[in-house]
Amino acid sequence: MIARVIRTLSAVFVVVYMCEAAAGLRAGAQPAAGSINGRVVDWNGAMPGVAIRGRPAGDPAPRAFEAITDTDGAFAIPNLGAGDYELQVMAPVSETTTDRRVHVAAAQITPLTIEIYRGCDTFADERGSTTNTDLREVIGLAIHESLNGALPYDDVHVFSTANVPRDVDLAKVLPRGWEVLTPQRIRARADLRDGVSYLKIGRIHARGGCIAVAIDEAVEPRKPAPHIVLLGGAGLMNEYRRTPGGWQKKRVYLYEI
Repeated sequence: MIARVIRTLSAVFVVVYMCEAAAGLRAGAQPAAGSINGRVVDWNGAMPGVAIRGRPAGDPAPRAFEAITDTDGAFAIPNLGAGDYELQVMAPVSETTTDRRVHVAAAQITPLTIEIYRGCDTFADERGSTTNTDLREVIGLAIHESLNGALPYDDVHVFSTANVPRDVDLAKVLPRGWEVLTPQRIRARADLRDGVSYLKIGRIHARGGCIAVAIDEAVEPRKPAPHIVLLGGAGLMNEYRRTPGGWQKKRVYLYEI
């Protein structure tokens, strides 16, 4: 009788042990968490104090996690399940936001560099398409916006051909009194006049149904010019989005160079 009880208890113990072991295997089979190690920069380098808010893609919640960049513009978001995430980046001194979608793999560190102030950087900008005709039109709109008081240039009447698409005729866009010069001619004039101030297209970024054109104020110093100290200038980012009524201004903002 005692032997039968011992055998019964042993069988129960074995069953319980196997169930616990199976549960442990199931728990151990869960994929390890992933993470995002990123950095936020602008045209001048690292961006400290930037808030990064995120959530799983398609999640209606306003945010599920948040991080702040350090003095090097770096941030880390740990303990993320595998999948796609939507990030929103907000600089402390700007009214603009930058949206990014990133995929996180299980047990992997996902590196990410986010450049802000680039223009056309929200999910809504992905819709649509642009043509060369659209590009010419928006460049004209951006130049007019910059010359009509939005860009604080002082007595500048030279525009560089740098970064201008071949099929864009600046002479037809600029008002009377403006000169269109190549970078080589600007450098040559700078040597004769102890420097030249001018405007140029800093960059053009097209994404879906959005075109962003940056107009920069620049100075070409006389060479050699060891006694001249160049101070930071300003640029104007002009973003336009296609609408049924044509290209409409999305946002325009100044930035430091």
